[in-house]
Amino acid sequence: MRAAGHIVTREELVKSVLGRNFTPYDRSIDTHISNLRRKLGHYVDGAERIKTIRSVGYIYGTPGVAPRE
Repeated sequence: MRAAGHIVTREELVKSVLGRNFTPYDRSIDTHISNLRRKLGHYVDGAERIKTIRSVGYIYGTPGVAPRE
């Protein structure tokens, strides 16, 4: 939430949330993101709250605001 509107890499998430180093085949953060998506749902207008940025990471989108890197 602190990085809303900013792309956060999978490596950054693993280090800050799970407290360990990221390994290339580690899919645990993806499972956590999937669970968060299910719990948070979509915005009222149907837009996703958490978007995947392929090969980079994730972004928590805010409606009507363009993503920042």
